[in-house]
Amino acid sequence: MKNEMITQKIKPFKSIAHSIVMIECTLPSRETRKGTGFIYEFCNKEDGRAIQAIVTNKHLVRDAKWTHIRFTKKKEDGTPDHGNQVVTVCTDFWASCVPHPDPKTDLCIYPLNGLMKKAEREGIAIYIPPLGSYRTPTEKEMRDTDTVEEIYVVGYPNGLLDSENNEPIYRKGITATDINLNYCDRRQFLVDTGIFQGSSGSPVFMVVNEVSLEDNRYVLVKRMRLVGIVGFVLIHSNKGVVRTLAFEDMPVDPAATQTQNYLGVAIHYSKLLEFEELLTQPNQVSVY
Repeated sequence: MKNEMITQKIKPFKSIAHSIVMIECTLPSRETRKGTGFIYEFCNKEDGRAIQAIVTNKHLVRDAKWTHIRFTKKKEDGTPDHGNQVVTVCTDFWASCVPHPDPKTDLCIYPLNGLMKKAEREGIAIYIPPLGSYRTPTEKEMRDTDTVEEIYVVGYPNGLLDSENNEPIYRKGITATDINLNYCDRRQFLVDTGIFQGSSGSPVFMVVNEVSLEDNRYVLVKRMRLVGIVGFVLIHSNKGVVRTLAFEDMPVDPAATQTQNYLGVAIHYSKLLEFEELLTQPNQVSVY
């Protein structure tokens, strides 16, 4: 019998839909910001305990007076209850965040332990399927990565979402610089896709194809690999100036037209993994 190629019915995009959350911040000035975060499960290397946290950009949530986060409720069978949502309001989000110690790394995490305990006390079951290290690429996968790879950015551009089902928007693109190389001498790379206000904090995924032989058939398995987090966008003006900015920091300059290059700056996933070392250090924010 000849070997046949088939595609295994694994749905990698469905598995990450509810790991991505919309974050809406209200500043003391009453200005609002909308962006993206995602739930990631870290491991305390000292005691092996899991630490679930929301990952996002510092610039999005810094100094926010109120932070609204939208979750999907969970059915009794453990599946997402589409159309049944809960919006949590946090008044201490930034104060409870653990910022990345490198001031040039625009990442912070918000441990979910307190929020989950509060929801449990109120009898609310929240569907939170976290991403984790199993979603990051292996060393071999990184060695096999080409300069240009197909990527997907998942989040809430311009605050858009599937509001009925509380699911994010998926944007397809390519890497514009090599993931394995530092762009501008930092652990970051460029992505060529639509990056808009609201995309801040969006995870960047690369699809990895695996082939195995099962029952005399070749099975193609598509897996999602978290390779970065959107932080900034490249813009240029009619004055010929190119800058890297967060959308929220784009100035209103009546003398210069700000034009987007449709190139986003993604923070390399390795900077995310550095939080695991940070969370084991004393005097950190309580995460349990």
